[in-house]
Amino acid sequence: MKNEISITRHFGPTLLKVQLPQQIIDDLNKDCEEIAAGKHKKIDWSEHLAGKVKEEYLISDAVLAKHSRWFVEMAGRYAFPNDEDFKKAQHEHDIMFQSGWYVRQYANDFNPKHHHTNCNMSCVGYLKMPEDIQEHWKEEEKDHNPAGGAIEFSYGVTGFNCPNNIRFKPTVGEFFLFPHFLDHQVYPFKSKYLFPDPKGERRSFSLNIMLQKRGHQEQLNARKNK
Repeated sequence: MKNEISITRHFGPTLLKVQLPQQIIDDLNKDCEEIAAGKHKKIDWSEHLAGKVKEEYLISDAVLAKHSRWFVEMAGRYAFPNDEDFKKAQHEHDIMFQSGWYVRQYANDFNPKHHHTNCNMSCVGYLKMPEDIQEHWKEEEKDHNPAGGAIEFSYGVTGFNCPNNIRFKPTVGEFFLFPHFLDHQVYPFKSKYLFPDPKGERRSFSLNIMLQKRGHQEQLNARKNK
């Protein structure tokens, strides 16, 4: 597993990039589609989020619990890249999910620059791309600044030989994990398949994750009760 993980520091904050297991992709896609079809409870999460997109709702607890071990391992590996530190941290720290949600983006939807709160790590994983996104990207490459449908991370200021951003054109299965304070945004894209045509959907999910030293909350509660 470790050899498949890329943990890089492009411009300050560390960024983890890894491929999602196919089973997670399949289960999350199924969950998202069943929620949309009314087979599971739909909890609209958009009022807590910055996105200007068609639908944003919570991931079902059952599917998140099923794959929690993998996400916990990725968060632990991100926080403690060194093997010895990683093994030690498993006995000394707790990793918890604060929230997890789907983002269903269609043509002209976008996510303005923002960061996340009430956590210390966040992530994004890609589950589905519009069927004609490659056509859109090919057309965009004729211009000087292609960005449609891309995610962009940014931090700090620019300077000589010092860019302050990095941009990715996502593909299904890509998973990024990053510190909560890292600014990021998603650019709008064009598609001939308009909402609600499933052929035009750019689908992703995000988790807000908290890392705490074991016993930390008990210590805080004890102080409050003194």
